[in-house]
Amino acid sequence: MKGLRVILWVCAIACLLSFVMLFIPWRFMAAWITSMGVEVLAAAPFKAYMARLILGTVGLVGIFFAILATDPLRYGPMLPLAGCGLIFMGLICLAGGIRYHLPPIMFYGDMIFCLVFGALILVFRAKALSEQTSAQQEE
Repeated sequence: MKGLRVILWVCAIACLLSFVMLFIPWRFMAAWITSMGVEVLAAAPFKAYMARLILGTVGLVGIFFAILATDPLRYGPMLPLAGCGLIFMGLICLAGGIRYHLPPIMFYGDMIFCLVFGALILVFRAKALSEQTSAQQEE
């Protein structure tokens, strides 16, 4: 159970960091993206709006992970949803990176994080459930 909590807290912190990005001016975000080899066109208001919307949504997902981390097995089907959701997001990162010909530095980190931590959540959930079942049988 401890391993599962650690994994969920790591996911929570990684997602909650996006709240910090909400306050960074667009020109700095554009410069950061450009430094990775992707040309960022002029700061269209819609791009800035969508970036902020995505950052806020990822931050809210971080709150979801933090809630799960407090008592993972209490939330039943939310835990496999979190694991499968991360795996799905990893596949979206991979497909989007390939589809839009992004340099690997733009999407490999997110893709690997999502795939690995999604799988770890599912594996550690199964382990925690089996531990809980064996503890109940001993009683």
